[in-house]
Amino acid sequence: MRNIKRFIKEQFKKLIQNRCINNHLIATQAITINGDDEFLHVYVDPTNKVSETDEKNNYARVPLFKKEITAFIDVNTSYPLVDDKIRELISQYVKTTTNPNNAQVSIFVGKKSPEFNSRIGFTSLDFLMKNPYWYLNNVIYNNKVVSNKPYVGIVGGYKDTLDGKNYILAFGNDIDGDIAAVKKLISARNLFFNKDLLDEERTKVIDELDRTGIAVADLLREEGNFVFYTQRNGAGFANVVDRILNNNNFEIAINTVKTYNDNTTLRLKNINSDFSLNFTDVITGSTKPVVLARGIGSNLFTWEKFGKELAFDRDVARDTWLIEITGGPGQDCSTCPNYKYGDLVDFYWPALITGVQNYSGQKTLDYVGFSNGCRVGLDSARNWTNGKNNSGYVFDSITGNYVLSNLGSNAINTFIGVGCPGAFQGTSAFSDVFGDHGQAVLDFFQDNNLNHITMRELGLRLREECGTIDRLLNLKCSRVVDSLMDEDENRISRNLGSDYLDFITQTNDNQPGNGLNIPELLIIYGEHPSSFEDDSDGIVTRQDAEGILVVINATIENIELIDGVAHNELVEDRRTEDLIRRNLR
Repeated sequence: MRNIKRFIKEQFKKLIQNRCINNHLIATQAITINGDDEFLHVYVDPTNKVSETDEKNNYARVPLFKKEITAFIDVNTSYPLVDDKIRELISQYVKTTTNPNNAQVSIFVGKKSPEFNSRIGFTSLDFLMKNPYWYLNNVIYNNKVVSNKPYVGIVGGYKDTLDGKNYILAFGNDIDGDIAAVKKLISARNLFFNKDLLDEERTKVIDELDRTGIAVADLLREEGNFVFYTQRNGAGFANVVDRILNNNNFEIAINTVKTYNDNTTLRLKNINSDFSLNFTDVITGSTKPVVLARGIGSNLFTWEKFGKELAFDRDVARDTWLIEITGGPGQDCSTCPNYKYGDLVDFYWPALITGVQNYSGQKTLDYVGFSNGCRVGLDSARNWTNGKNNSGYVFDSITGNYVLSNLGSNAINTFIGVGCPGAFQGTSAFSDVFGDHGQAVLDFFQDNNLNHITMRELGLRLREECGTIDRLLNLKCSRVVDSLMDEDENRISRNLGSDYLDFITQTNDNQPGNGLNIPELLIIYGEHPSSFEDDSDGIVTRQDAEGILVVINATIENIELIDGVAHNELVEDRRTEDLIRRNLR
């Protein structure tokens, strides 16, 4: 799956490698794939290198699925520019025709279309009389007004018994309801765009308690959007609607902190949906931000796709923060400090979490860490349970200066560890290969004055050191090298590599987080599909996953196995993501 994703990304980059913004060429750096929607999601200038008047227009998506039905689309909400956005969205899911006689179904959106009104006026239609009776002023369902709320809407599909043609109608009490109805139509596309169900009666109602409708109304009235809501014929309002329809309503901001020990600049990124705090409180019952930290070989943007899903999830809607423990330009450059694992635990992680606490205004956080992001988080949360004075410098936007700050106590409420390396109990391909050849690899980099190395460089050198060895270990070496070569070009310090070699070779070390007291803990581990790695994901062993659970004192704790995945695939597996979502609610 990773190879398929990489191929798609490479081919797509060739098509849209550059884009001109304010006379600057900005490379497309973030292309993601959503498994459920089967879309390529393309983000131009994802690192916000270019200052623009509109930072929310650098997004496009391309369908990868086959469109099953041909539809005639008629949209009239009274706002032509909005109509264009709705028509464009629906057209991504169906083949379109300008002749209704050539269509398998005619789709009418909004109450101003003459064709829509003719459908409503056909009182002889049994379907309209016996099930959802649509009315021009308010949505009526089962002979009752659903509500007079502007975001209430309805979607209905049926076969007209008089002309024998298939129709889908979608509208709401106001433009809010029209938008909500379109979103409901798309979310229920397996029902409404299914060629085998086109002549059946199907209905979805957006009542005043429906989350889709409430979310649309909330977003339209958000402070930055409401000025356009009051000027609905303008391009600004059409762009707001477009972002809501495409679930691309994100405010993305990169913040920085500095470490107390060596003044290293670290990055953290807030992916905060435009939902109001009231909406978030109602839907999730939680104001706690969630922090996501990836592992070695990653950077600030590696988990951005999942972060955006959490930020805009109708059921989660969490204030989401990405942190960059390793791999960033501040900590992994040619002249950057050759940091040790202890530096990450005692200075880097505390500075980043202090930053989230200060920038979000919330002292209690939930934390999801993968691989090294998990191990560092466990040890640091244990070391600094009672907080830490002078934990790092945060930026004061009023004075324009970095201010020395303190880490609050009991910062983490829910800790979710994914593929968390421990004391390397048991065996894995990585511990066998790197345990045997790691020192030679690290010595080579030291001799060549390389303090910060990429995973690719590590893999190439490891391949050289493996040489001619027994067949089984050679298979393991090839697998480890391939996994390292598959990583991005993000660097880590040589000292960190040396520390992990110690974790592998030492026999008397403790599991990370030993003695940590925490309210909630979930450990997720994987099992490699290879027959000779039944008890590991290629790096992390089952013994370590179970051992970590034993040494941590959590009020609520659980452990989950995701089978048939290698370590690098574990974090991107939909089963893992679903477990994370469920445990963050």
